[in-house]
Formats: sequence, C-alpha cells, structure tokens
Amino acid sequence: MIDDGPAWTERQDMTKGSGVVVRQDTSRDSLRQILEELSDEQARQVLSFAEFLKLRDERWFIDYVNGRTEEALAAREAGQKFVSLEQLQRELG
Repeated sequence: MIDDGPAWTERQDMTKGSGVVVRQDTSRDSLRQILEELSDEQARQVLSFAEFLKLRDERWFIDYVNGRTEEALAAREAGQKFVSLEQLQRELG
C-alpha cells in the first residue's frame, strides 16, 4: 500500500495570514468529525450551504436567482441600495 501522506494539508491564507486546513479525505466519517468540531452557528452555516448545493440545479431556484439578479441590476441603475444577503435568505425562507 502506498502512503499518500496525511489526510489533510495546511496552507497559508495569503489574505489574512492565518493557517487554513485543507482536508484531502472526503469520507463521511471525516465529514462527521469536522461537523463535531464546529460551533452551532458554523454547523447551521454548513447546513445552509449543503441545502444550497442541493437546490442550485433546480429550475425554480435558477429562475429565482435570475429574477433577483435582474431586480438588483435595475435597482443599481436607478441608484438604489442593494438588498443584503441576509434579507434575501429570509425572503427565500
């Protein structure tokens, strides 16, 4: 058996100067371990992202994003303020 090194590597985040762990192992056990290490708020963010991954290819979601993009561009042309991400998330449910 060939040893490919550790299941994770560390690289330097050039924008913030902090170490970022990049995990190479994609097994469900590793995912569970990562989730256990997160705060409740971080776990909610991960859940929201996972739900996004499931939604992003659905036609209704694509139509919604396209419609909101058109509204945002029209608002920008009219000199109006952009809607915050939090407001969009509340609107989507």
